[in-house]
Amino acid sequence: MRRASAHTPLRRQAYARVCPHTDVAALAPAYRSGMTWNEVSTSSFALLTTYKKDGTPVGAPVWVAPDSERIVVWTNSKTWKVKRIRRNPAVTLQICDARGRPKSEEQVAGKAELLDAAGTQRVRDLVSRKYGIIGTVLIRLHKLFKGADGSIGIAITPA
Repeated sequence: MRRASAHTPLRRQAYARVCPHTDVAALAPAYRSGMTWNEVSTSSFALLTTYKKDGTPVGAPVWVAPDSERIVVWTNSKTWKVKRIRRNPAVTLQICDARGRPKSEEQVAGKAELLDAAGTQRVRDLVSRKYGIIGTVLIRLHKLFKGADGSIGIAITPA
């Protein structure tokens, strides 16, 4: 049996039954009115866009957590996004879903900085706190199998 996707009439009807007073079309302009730094940091996922040598943008969905005036990201230290950030710290962030599909066209520009071991541990703590049991389990398993230096924290400040 085929599962209903988010765009099938069956899924829309189910949502309408659960939330009969919510106008989905009225919620859409909130994303188009201008995204703030705080909106990105409190979203579940963000599309982190880094740039190749030739300037081609490459996006990857990441978990984000707020840390005072910056947004922090936890990732594997061997990923291409880390290598691109070492070369060019200019990045953009955009609210997206878990698969990296943007929820709006609005983007915020920032400057990324790779953190040391103490900063990475702080990022792990912030991500664990924001994402609860799933974040904690994933980070601990990653640390168990890859070691403490198998992941790295990235701090992003507004450009």
